[in-house]
Amino acid sequence: MCPLSVFSSLNLFVGGIFETRENEPVSVDELAFKFAVTSINRNRTLMPNTTLTYDIQRVNLFDSFEASRRVCDQLALGVAAVFGPAHSSSVSAVQSICNALEVPHIQTRWKHPSVDNKDTFFINLYPEHTSISRAILDVVTYYKWKSITVVYEDSTVLGVFTTQYLYQYARSLLRVLSGVGGIGGIGGIDGFCGIGGVGIDGFCGIEGVGCVGGIGGVGGIGGIGGIGGTGSVGGIGGVGGNDGFCGVGGIGGFCGVGDIGVFCGVDGIGGAGGIGGIDDFCGVGVGVGGIGGVGGLMRMQELIKAPSRNGMKVRIRQLPVGSSDARSLLKEMKKEQEFYVIFDCSYQMASELLKQLMSMGMMTEYYHFFFTTLDLFALDLEPYRYSGVNMTAFRLLKLDNPYVASVIQKWSMERQLAPPRPESGLMIGMMTTAAALMYDAVFMVAVASQRASQMTVSSLQCHRHKPWRYGPRFMNLFKEPCTQLSERENLMTHCVSPLCVSSSLRRTAQAQWDGLTGRIVLNKTDGLRKDFDLDLISLKEDGTAKVS
Repeated sequence: MCPLSVFSSLNLFVGGIFETRENEPVSVDELAFKFAVTSINRNRTLMPNTTLTYDIQRVNLFDSFEASRRVCDQLALGVAAVFGPAHSSSVSAVQSICNALEVPHIQTRWKHPSVDNKDTFFINLYPEHTSISRAILDVVTYYKWKSITVVYEDSTVLGVFTTQYLYQYARSLLRVLSGVGGIGGIGGIDGFCGIGGVGIDGFCGIEGVGCVGGIGGVGGIGGIGGIGGTGSVGGIGGVGGNDGFCGVGGIGGFCGVGDIGVFCGVDGIGGAGGIGGIDDFCGVGVGVGGIGGVGGLMRMQELIKAPSRNGMKVRIRQLPVGSSDARSLLKEMKKEQEFYVIFDCSYQMASELLKQLMSMGMMTEYYHFFFTTLDLFALDLEPYRYSGVNMTAFRLLKLDNPYVASVIQKWSMERQLAPPRPESGLMIGMMTTAAALMYDAVFMVAVASQRASQMTVSSLQCHRHKPWRYGPRFMNLFKEPCTQLSERENLMTHCVSPLCVSSSLRRTAQAQWDGLTGRIVLNKTDGLRKDFDLDLISLKEDGTAKVS
């Protein structure tokens, strides 16, 4: 029988770190986080003797130094888990601190996979990118497409944010030089970036054409910054080439023994911060990049490799950088008769593209558009229902589940009562995949806490090396569900709760939960969600329908 004792306090305290934008002071992640906490506290079946409380900290977009400070403040308060932030430079900084102090870090957004990442105290509920990549190839194979155009969105939008990046980097460099050191990360992108030279006492090796991490050649083969030696500053990251696979590199490198390191980088190449030298806590370096501009092509890697195996022709195009007007690109595609198109972009961009495709006369039965966003179902597709166009996408939310539908209805009612949000193309009050993943994550932590055996949460200090005593045990509860459920857990039908697990499943080194986004299977080794169910949906005259 699983232990069901709760934390010694009557309150389970968790932390949330969320970014703010100028036109969006409260993020959807924060709204979903609060919505989940409220739902849990209203339903006393799940936590009858415990109240879920939280501390929320808001940080500016891309300010990983501020995120590092705020997570240290929350750990000092005694949180049992940290949620967020969403963007990779800040995520990496928070992840490194949580890993050092052995406090679970819960992530719900796509994150660039780290090279040689050894952090173990994090889980990510967002489907792992290689699994999505294989699913996209499966769709293409199913439809027997032989000539495909991949249109991807570069979310770094350098032309718009360059000034902000430079400002953030200047601030971070000043902080590092004033004594708050940081650990530079390893850049590089699987399959696209090479590895730069390893530095000795600050001297970088040679990669490709140049030294100092290497200057990428044509095709975007960027190098990784040199690894700084004892008492040195990390080397400079490689500069990507001109095919769009690698963006601008960054200043990267590891801290040596008690030395200073800096990391930055645009296009998600900047590495994670972490613990510095042995002599003292080195803090977390602050980057200006990590936006994941190449994330889309990483989701396309299986498709990009496919032509060499089965004679498929794949053409890659990029959406305009810094603008949502893609009509000139669409006009060229129409002229070239590119009828089978995969758009790898956000749902916001997808909404704009649909309008432009309609205006260009491309919403006809001759075209088949596949969108990689998991939120196509949430967009207002009413104007396109009778166009005859073939439009498909994946969906992670299980809308045909009655419990999921009821949660979305409650969410919708709350959103309609809230102040209006910026125009995004979503149907009014619709729950996005990001919101559902955050909801699932909060419920998962709540359920795990009820199976914790008399754990206490103490104040943790970032400048000390003493981790949370019960952190490893609590972390294992996410990855190793009990094989027998209690009567009370069985009552939590359709909640995010651990499932009965057979002995055969336990031998697969995976844990399984149920949520709004279906079964959540976490890999025991790396905490990633590699096994999940995706619905294939298609636009019909009466709306979107599940195809497979």
